[in-house]
Amino acid sequence: DDSDSDGVTECAGDCDDSQGTVGPGFAELCDSLDNDCDGSVDEGLPLTTYYLDADEDGFGDPSSTIEVCDTSPPPGYSANPDDCNDGDPDTYPGAPEIVCDGIDQGCDGPADESPDADGDGWDVCDTTDPGDADGLPAYCADDDVARHPGAPEVSCDGVDNDCDGTTDVPGLVCGDLDVTNLRFATASKSAMNWDAAIGASAYALYRGDIEPVGFRGYDHVCQAAELGGTSAEDRDLPAIGHAFYYLATGVAIDGGTGSFDNGPLGQDSAGTIRPDSALACGPRVYVDPDAAASAATGLSWADAYTTVRAALGHSRGRNRALTVWMRGTVQDDPITLDGSGYRGLRVLGGFAGTEANAWDRDPSVNVTTWRTVPAGTLLTLLQESAELDGLTLDAGQLGVRADLDLGSLTLRRIDARSLSDRLADLRVVGPGDGRLVVEDVSHDGSGNGAIRAVAEAARLDGRIRGSTFSGGVDTALRLEARPVSGAATVDLLVSRVTISGGQTGMVLGAHADDNGTSAQQLSRVVSSVIHGTTGDAVLVEASGNFTLDPAASAIAAPLLTGNTITDAGGVGVRVAATRTDTSGNVAGHAVESRPELRDVLITFHGGAGVEESTDDVANGLVSDPLLERCDLFGNGSLYLDEGTTTLSTIAEVNALGANIGNYDADPLYVDRPAADFHLGVGSPAIDAGSAEAPALPGEDRDGNPRVRGAAPDTGAYEAIP
Repeated sequence: DDSDSDGVTECAGDCDDSQGTVGPGFAELCDSLDNDCDGSVDEGLPLTTYYLDADEDGFGDPSSTIEVCDTSPPPGYSANPDDCNDGDPDTYPGAPEIVCDGIDQGCDGPADESPDADGDGWDVCDTTDPGDADGLPAYCADDDVARHPGAPEVSCDGVDNDCDGTTDVPGLVCGDLDVTNLRFATASKSAMNWDAAIGASAYALYRGDIEPVGFRGYDHVCQAAELGGTSAEDRDLPAIGHAFYYLATGVAIDGGTGSFDNGPLGQDSAGTIRPDSALACGPRVYVDPDAAASAATGLSWADAYTTVRAALGHSRGRNRALTVWMRGTVQDDPITLDGSGYRGLRVLGGFAGTEANAWDRDPSVNVTTWRTVPAGTLLTLLQESAELDGLTLDAGQLGVRADLDLGSLTLRRIDARSLSDRLADLRVVGPGDGRLVVEDVSHDGSGNGAIRAVAEAARLDGRIRGSTFSGGVDTALRLEARPVSGAATVDLLVSRVTISGGQTGMVLGAHADDNGTSAQQLSRVVSSVIHGTTGDAVLVEASGNFTLDPAASAIAAPLLTGNTITDAGGVGVRVAATRTDTSGNVAGHAVESRPELRDVLITFHGGAGVEESTDDVANGLVSDPLLERCDLFGNGSLYLDEGTTTLSTIAEVNALGANIGNYDADPLYVDRPAADFHLGVGSPAIDAGSAEAPALPGEDRDGNPRVRGAAPDTGAYEAIP
């Protein structure tokens, strides 16, 4: 009998006469039957592994498998083995993440359990959440690095700055602290007045700087704290071409708690509330080393603290920056500001002890010295801000070490002596920007140099102005972008600076590796003098070290306009671009050193006036400075091109790239041996500059206006007609 009509009877060996596809010698099919009646099922066919999908979310457990010849998974199984929890249908690759619950719904590791989108170190989880990563309270604004638990509450901005669930200061009527009608007094450019705010116990005045290129963003810091009336004075004058702007606000001081609540700083023309300052006005205290130390309150000279460390224990207004009025010679242990106390520190010297206002002091007459005993780092800032003004810093290792994140360091009227390391060593660590302001500072050349400022993230801006730095065993000014991740930019204005002696005068650098995507050096150096270094006077360098494919770049493109660079033992201006690259993606890793030098005297150097390294432009390695109207007189050689070719005539220099108008003539300095680099009568540098030069300064090294004649003079000084 052949019930399945397949041509084979049971007697002839059909092992399943109900299936037409089963019989001796039949082809084996993927149907869970013994098609060829050899005692095996589906043998010899290609097998596919499937994974148990117990939670039926479409993703299987890699530890529980079956192998079948079917091209589709059987019920309860999946072809995807990537489920990290087969007992939870809400957990699978790509699943929406439920943050802070300690469960990795997306099966991609714990990185998204505690998001910190703005990278400020505060995640959105609370300390009681299983997925909390930072041990800190919940974060209310992961798109604003300035808002987090513990941040200063900005009065009257309509925002919960400190993430405590309340907006502005409880109980404060914001309009009561508004200052209106801020104005200069009649016929005065220094005295100013404003109308009283009905809720103010005191007032605070802020000042910012506007550069000749125009407004580059708010940079105001506290100018006068805890003012008792509706007037103030600022006897400083802005640099030629610059302008000051002023903001004032009322302050409510709680007599019980000592808290300082500042009013708003007004709105700009677009109706946007102006930001609070990185160095916000708070309480004022006094430090006098000769005061009686017992039971000091710090509220007057008669009841002054004897050290700054003691002053930092003051109890009033700890949500703001502390202003210290100091006199005499104060000895302190090294001090660190880390956010656990005051939100910044202002130390002002130059007081005789009789002044009613900060603008009445005279640091040149009343010398105020601040030093560390034992020698160490005088002040360390860990994501905090500080201003030091009117002080002599001596007998220490390092003046200020600063790690900035939305912070600032201001050094004004500082005399730095006998420091074994540097006056300032600053890093921008991000994610917020940092600001450096150095004005009227002198450094005696001790230690490694004056200032090292490095952007490791975000942006470093500000200015170094009107200062004199003697060299050191390293570099007087080292200004570099060195991102440790992402991008970093340095954009400083260096103006009216003198650097003399030491190893190297100035380094302007951009350095990138696999950790950073972009390093940019975009600073401007104007009306400055660099002379007498034993090595190179100026080094502009870009470097890269890459082992991975992703695109990255290091670009050093500073502008140097109207400077005198002379008498170095090495090269006047060295331009270097170097790269080590084993990634196989050389073209994706641009390393470019391309400074622009205009109206610069580059003279009397032991080496070349300008030297550039070998480049490979086709593959993004560029070392090409632009020279316009520069004087290259008296150097060991005029110009060393590509590190190998000596250019012996100024015509050859002007034939390079876009170079134009350069010359080779004695600038006739007034007294070169005495380091007087003013231009003498008949100097070819007089009126030889360009009024169209980018970043043309408004004043020369002496503070005199530029363009006294038909055109600006080449070099740092304008000749007096």
